[in-house]
Amino acid sequence: MQTIKGSDHEIAFWKQFIQSDRFLNGWLSNKKTPELNDLVYMFLLGQPDADVLDCGSGVVSILHGTVKESNLTSADPLGHAYNEIFDYNKHGLIMPLPRACEDLTFRDMYDVVHISNALDHTQDPQAAYLAMFRAVKPGGFLIVQGFVNEGTHEEWTGFHQHNIDIKELITNGVEYTALVIESKNGDAVVYQNPYFARKIHIDLLGRDWLIWITSKPLEA
Repeated sequence: MQTIKGSDHEIAFWKQFIQSDRFLNGWLSNKKTPELNDLVYMFLLGQPDADVLDCGSGVVSILHGTVKESNLTSADPLGHAYNEIFDYNKHGLIMPLPRACEDLTFRDMYDVVHISNALDHTQDPQAAYLAMFRAVKPGGFLIVQGFVNEGTHEEWTGFHQHNIDIKELITNGVEYTALVIESKNGDAVVYQNPYFARKIHIDLLGRDWLIWITSKPLEA
């Protein structure tokens, strides 16, 4: 298996986190995980029968306890590595599909595709975004959430090689809301037409967090 840049940093984080009370009592219970944003939580509760794909899920999906296990698929390129540090059988959970967001081959398959604090961790965020959007059924939703400008905040260490932000831009005199993915060298990709977009302040960590939800048009 090809070594993924920043993987050692990510595995070290999860090795520590899965031993914490917050993980054992919060993430493994059949209730909302502590870190799941309330707005996203309420959005998902409004679609109780949705088939959901959680990309870049880590050891256990942040959607565990919110989305029915029978409706939830998790994917993470480090799935095999997580299987070595966490006993999925013991907890009655399924290991994430060992697949990077960029390598997803699903098409028009899920009512909701979700990624939390991981789009900026991918090796190619543009390819990842497009692959996730392809996986959404017509009429379904792609949800992106995460810290604003995490690459800068983490000083470009580990997986943190990109910044993401929600910005109000103007092109040809027209103002619009956009999700902007920017690399360390300043190259940027812009996505438009959100169903819902908001930046909020996370008091716990004193950081800004973004929520971007875009819908896939129904087929004509």
